[in-house]
Amino acid sequence: MAAVETMVRRKKAGKLDNVKSPLAYLASLAGKVTPIVTSSVQLPPALPSVTETRMSHADMARIDAVWDTMTDKTQYKEKALAKDQTGKKYPVPVELLARQIFNSEMMNQHGG
Repeated sequence: MAAVETMVRRKKAGKLDNVKSPLAYLASLAGKVTPIVTSSVQLPPALPSVTETRMSHADMARIDAVWDTMTDKTQYKEKALAKDQTGKKYPVPVELLARQIFNSEMMNQHGG
């Protein structure tokens, strides 16, 4: 393959105009052209599997419905306010943190 690439490059450069037998030329290059060696690429460590903690769509819809119908979300908002966000460039709104805490607790209760 490297010999073919070399031949194509030389043809484009005009250096093969006097070659009468391209196959013979390729054969003569076979011992002279070093094959392309790919460097070994180190892959990042595999991410942990998320299938064990994945909830079904029905469970997520049920948790969403519970959150939406809940009238007193004070305990979750208090937990959200207690989280230290002083070092964060973009603090998460309290309502979103409260929802995250609620979802985590619901997933833990239901074996998620």
